[in-house]
Amino acid sequence: MTKVLKITGLCISLLFELLLLLVFVLVFAIRSSSVQSFLANKATAYLSAELHTKISIEKVDIVLFKHIDLKNIFIQDLQKAKLLHLAHLNIDLDRIKLINKQLLIKEISLANGSVNLSRSAENGTYNFQFLVDYFSPAQKSKKPSKPIEVSLSQLRLKDIQFSYHDFRKDTLDFGVDYDHIELKNLQLDADHITSAGSKHELFIRSLGFQERSGFRLNKLTAALQVSENGIGFRYLSLHTPQSKIYFKKLALQTKQLADFEHFDDKVVFDVTLQNSRLSLKDLSYFVPDLKGMSQRVYVAAEVKDVLKRLSVEQFRLAFGQKSKLKGN
Repeated sequence: MTKVLKITGLCISLLFELLLLLVFVLVFAIRSSSVQSFLANKATAYLSAELHTKISIEKVDIVLFKHIDLKNIFIQDLQKAKLLHLAHLNIDLDRIKLINKQLLIKEISLANGSVNLSRSAENGTYNFQFLVDYFSPAQKSKKPSKPIEVSLSQLRLKDIQFSYHDFRKDTLDFGVDYDHIELKNLQLDADHITSAGSKHELFIRSLGFQERSGFRLNKLTAALQVSENGIGFRYLSLHTPQSKIYFKKLALQTKQLADFEHFDDKVVFDVTLQNSRLSLKDLSYFVPDLKGMSQRVYVAAEVKDVLKRLSVEQFRLAFGQKSKLKGN
């Protein structure tokens, strides 16, 4: 009996050691980029089959709760057109507070990619709607819950191409067409980003792009807030090759974001435009009636109230060599 107990104990000891060894092997294997990429390929293959389109990630490198690095992410829409492609997505996590529903992120960077959004000519459905439907919960909880608070220290976009096309609408011959937008060489550096419920804030250190109309934004900086109370910029600075425009404040105030659907009646302007140089060529991209004009003017003003009864105060305009206008 004693011999049997010794053999049993030895077997249990060996089994325990083997289990420990297996745990260590699995831990290190999961930390291996090749194993993570293999698992990601299996997951994306499953999603591709589920969604009847192509989703792929070439390489994955994850350090648990700290770092996520993805290479060559590709998603097709249901029409087999490219919805998203990113050569590089990097996420550095700070910490996750599950109890307080807080997600703290050090940095997210996206480099060398394209995002192509569109609406169907038939029914206006967005080409990414199938993803929203798939990942949305089957039944929404009736009990209100605390929204997840997201804090992001830094966001960087480098060499991103972005397009949006509403195929129900015709394309304009000239100017920025809000139904057919194409941005090239999109660069963004932003920080102090927070999101909680319907309130979102960030500070844009630098934003630049080239729009298909010909309009070029060299650099935009501003503090931005978006909420149910509207969209507000503070210390907004815009530089183009011809213009330098400065707003101490540019706010479009609402009682709810749905008010933007009734822009003329419900959106209240609260704007302070400081001394700025404005090229009429730049302005013509947004006001096509000015097409062909290239003069530069110097302007400052305060703008208040809704569009239908707009009030302009402290208005100053200078153009040509000596021409000036002032008024309220």
